[in-house]
Amino acid sequence: MILLIFAIAAGCMVAEYFWPAMEMPRVRAWWPRVLLINAIQLGITVLAGQTWNRWLAQASLFHLGQNLGPWSSALIVYVFSTFVYYWWHRYRHESPFLWRTLHQIHHSARR
Repeated sequence: MILLIFAIAAGCMVAEYFWPAMEMPRVRAWWPRVLLINAIQLGITVLAGQTWNRWLAQASLFHLGQNLGPWSSALIVYVFSTFVYYWWHRYRHESPFLWRTLHQIHHSARR
């Protein structure tokens, strides 16, 4: 599954590079900076997920993996994680510190 996500992300990046939705200013070292920041965020996400699974599996309130099938569990986890991510994303827009340090590069080529 993770390989599929990487393949889709890489395909989207290639498509955006060759067929951009709009012309953006060319900024020196923009791509390496974006790749580095996204790699760091991905690493944090994977580390947090592994930590969550290892340390909190026994403390689960619902034990979805034991009580539901894999597709139902995946759907519930997807909806919950999308909800959490949406609000985290909104907070990064609202917080001046998080906007400057983590999120602005997502929206503009220049800082």
